[in-house]
Amino acid sequence: MQLRHRSGGLHFPRCTAAKAKRKEQRRKVSRCEENNRASADVSASEWERKGKETRARGPGGYKSWSFDACLSVDARRFFTMAYTVVFFDLETTGLDTEKCDIIQIAAVCGRRTFDAYVVPRCAITEDAKRVTGFSVVDGNLFRHGVAVPTIPLHQALSSFIEFVGYFCGPVYLAAHNANRFDVPVLDRVLREFSLLREFQRVMSSYLDTFLLSKRMFTNFYSYSLKYMAEHFLDKTYDAHNALEDAKILQELFSVWKPGRNAVLKSLV
Repeated sequence: MQLRHRSGGLHFPRCTAAKAKRKEQRRKVSRCEENNRASADVSASEWERKGKETRARGPGGYKSWSFDACLSVDARRFFTMAYTVVFFDLETTGLDTEKCDIIQIAAVCGRRTFDAYVVPRCAITEDAKRVTGFSVVDGNLFRHGVAVPTIPLHQALSSFIEFVGYFCGPVYLAAHNANRFDVPVLDRVLREFSLLREFQRVMSSYLDTFLLSKRMFTNFYSYSLKYMAEHFLDKTYDAHNALEDAKILQELFSVWKPGRNAVLKSLV
């Protein structure tokens, strides 16, 4: 190796460059691991702010580093076979996937959560009001008679994309009955705001846990999220609150411990 003098000493160009590269990688990995270790709920506006910081660090953000290196010990519970699962749920104005609007969008991955409420652009059906408890009065959103803070739909979607894009590795977005409901609704609304392509860059595929549960467990009375929570977790919860639904789904997934093949066959 050719040596060069610099500031009165010897300089090893290649060794120094390799050392600097390793140091930079350790710094990046440490920062990515810290992201996956957060312990508090983060608002939609906070995710939007952090997403801008991520973009400022480079076009690849944290996702430019290897998946395995980015995992914290705590986060490994929610990662299987080198992919990340983000559990999400939507609450909407009705069940018509071609017309209904989003009222609430929430997600969870490990201890990180996302939750955003939106005043819908169309009326909430009577059935949806009865099931979810949502209502709109004078342009304000209420759940079971209690006002909830809302943000514009475009902001909610953009912040959701930032949340999903914050995680390392191939990201599978999991929802119960995703194929028949959550996927067509979310993709349609993202397309309306020209956000679908941006969203597809931060996630790899959808995972339908309804299909997954039917593959793993046969002859069940029901495969609804409520029944699954009672059967596997021995608990009831605030159903039809998108954040609580997503949290329960994550707990179920952790109990089920599905194999790689079962997961891959349930991607949609």
